[in-house]
Amino acid sequence: MKKILVLLVISLNLSAAIWLAPDHEHPSIAKADYGWMETSTKTWLNAYPVKDAKKFITEKELTRYTKLKIRNVYKDLTFEKSLTKGTSLTTLGVELYKYPAKNVPIYYGLIFLEAYSPIELRSKSKDYLYVMPITCHSSQCKQIIKLIVNRLVEKFVDDTYYIQDLIKKNK
Repeated sequence: MKKILVLLVISLNLSAAIWLAPDHEHPSIAKADYGWMETSTKTWLNAYPVKDAKKFITEKELTRYTKLKIRNVYKDLTFEKSLTKGTSLTTLGVELYKYPAKNVPIYYGLIFLEAYSPIELRSKSKDYLYVMPITCHSSQCKQIIKLIVNRLVEKFVDDTYYIQDLIKKNK
């Protein structure tokens, strides 16, 4: 019965996601709202686990893993130690809660990646947000967290390259 419950919950979560990202069907709107992604080559990364997620991954490990994954696919981005002029803010959060049934080691929650434009561009731009649900068995939470982080980073970098290509095309 436990395996059926886990499979059902995982299958429901795979299709759900929330995002505020460049619209590929309306390039002019995407460019106006997210043009800052093309010029932002410095970011301050804030990665943190919340609630029960701390049982599976530490803040230091999550930060290191996220930086590694971003650097693998987006080499032009540098990571700053603080927010300064021209620096964007990137936040990655993992929030997990234990399923309330006794003797069922299932956790559920959200993983999100947010990116904010540099402060001097805030009035002319939109924030980037991608949220994915997570459900996992305690023995697999760390692996599933990393898998979803990979997806979020891939989507973020893909959207960044999309904006860069749009702007280069119009120059």
